Amino acid sequence: MQNRIYWNNSNNNMQKGIALATCMAIVMGLFTGCGNKNDQQIAASPDEVQKGRYVETELSLPEEWKDKNISQIFRSGDELHFLVAGGAEGQVSLEEWMLGEGDTLTEVTKDWLKALPEGKGLESSDSFTLLQDAEGNQYLYGNCYRDEESSSAHLWKEADGSALDITPQKWLEPMDMDGYRFYDTPQYVTLTEDELLVGLSYFSLDVVLAQDGSLVSSQESDSLTDSGSLSDNKWVSAVGDTLYLAQTDEQGNVNGLLQMQLDGSNGAKKKEVLPFSQDSYSSAYFSVLGDGTVYAADADGFFRCDAGDTNWQKLLQGIDTGFSLSDQWCRDIVALSDGSVYAWFGSESGDKIMIYRYDPDAVTEVTEELTLYTVEESFFLQQAAVQYHKQHPEILIHVDAAISMTDKYSGNADYQQIYQDLNTSLTSGNGPDLMVMDHLKLDTYASKGLLLDLQEILQPMEEDGTLLSNITTAYQEADGRRYAVPLQFGLLLAVGRDVQPEEMSSMDAIAKAVSGKTESYMGDRTSANWWKSSIP
Repeated sequence: MQNRIYWNNSNNNMQKGIALATCMAIVMGLFTGCGNKNDQQIAASPDEVQKGRYVETELSLPEEWKDKNISQIFRSGDELHFLVAGGAEGQVSLEEWMLGEGDTLTEVTKDWLKALPEGKGLESSDSFTLLQDAEGNQYLYGNCYRDEESSSAHLWKEADGSALDITPQKWLEPMDMDGYRFYDTPQYVTLTEDELLVGLSYFSLDVVLAQDGSLVSSQESDSLTDSGSLSDNKWVSAVGDTLYLAQTDEQGNVNGLLQMQLDGSNGAKKKEVLPFSQDSYSSAYFSVLGDGTVYAADADGFFRCDAGDTNWQKLLQGIDTGFSLSDQWCRDIVALSDGSVYAWFGSESGDKIMIYRYDPDAVTEVTEELTLYTVEESFFLQQAAVQYHKQHPEILIHVDAAISMTDKYSGNADYQQIYQDLNTSLTSGNGPDLMVMDHLKLDTYASKGLLLDLQEILQPMEEDGTLLSNITTAYQEADGRRYAVPLQFGLLLAVGRDVQPEEMSSMDAIAKAVSGKTESYMGDRTSANWWKSSIP
């Protein structure tokens, strides 16, 4: 159970309390259940409104993609392209699509790609990579079946309208490690302007000739960095003869973009590291333009670093992007020279493509910012803040976690110091607007008069059914005051008869199913009786 407390530190108590209760209601909907410091006026008057900002929109995907998966998004020239895969295992078909004016998608699949699999038995997955050189020649990297039980990665080249297999022999030879058999094949491949194909695996960085697939060089992945390690994303991109690889620190957070110079048969040598820091516990994604400008995105927001610079400019806050949502995950991003960035997200409902473009006429809608304090970082709380902001663009809730997930799981969290720092900020009048009381003592803060009584705010919402009063009223004190309400709750078990599964999918569905019924859906046994009868 998580409890959320409102901290009384300004003259806008009622407005902030309503924000709290409304945010609670959003959270309740998310979980099929029950819901900088001080106010900052962003736009005090119409004369002070500043136009121009990045805006997130969703790309409408073609109906033809309904039963297919996006396998890759990539830049060809200065256009956004998609590789889409569909079909059953061993009969996978691939299509290439291009995004044009007006965000229209057009199929541009070449004949040689249409001819696949030609009995090659492409594995049904989304792990295909299509590459194209300056002359328009294409290459495909992906898995195909070797036999009925195993598959391995292959590299094909477009040749006279058909596919020519140029897979390096190294990728086809199995390796044994501690009794396990595997193939040291790349997870990511890229193409340089010098017609070199670079593949990065868990163990090695391979450079091969695009002409025939012959191996030019191979070096261990661990030898590429002087400190830290490569990102788990194993991301690699090439601009000219320079490779870009994401590198992480000991906690797994990306701390820089490693730039490496390809040096003929000697492989890649370190040039420099573009520093990059993360405040959130999330994966970071990069896209490098031909001039060396780098775009980056994670839950902290969207950023740009101009070529030759080391300073990152924040383009958009994380809470205004899909990166802050925990029910979807990023697969890749692609930036174009006009400054637009496209992010490919996966979710339970399928693929999503979000567009981030600068709109010179867009204005910042936020007029009030609140801070929500929590001892431990939580994706749950971040999701609630994002959903609330989407429904109320004028209010922005910053989630301030004293202990990051990295510190928590690495054992570096000093809770006593956290409590000391919090008490200092509260007594000095610089406390947060909202507080989650997990790991904190509610009675202590309430007895000192530091918490706002939520009774007048919550009661109307309980009466109109916005909040479930049988749950929220349990937090009423003996004097009739309420300083805390549940932010999340769960049912361990529900027992009933003649109830269909879809009628138990959410609290709203249950309420609708039993509406107007007079008989008990628990039969002759209540949940309490069931529990007692279950104890030996």
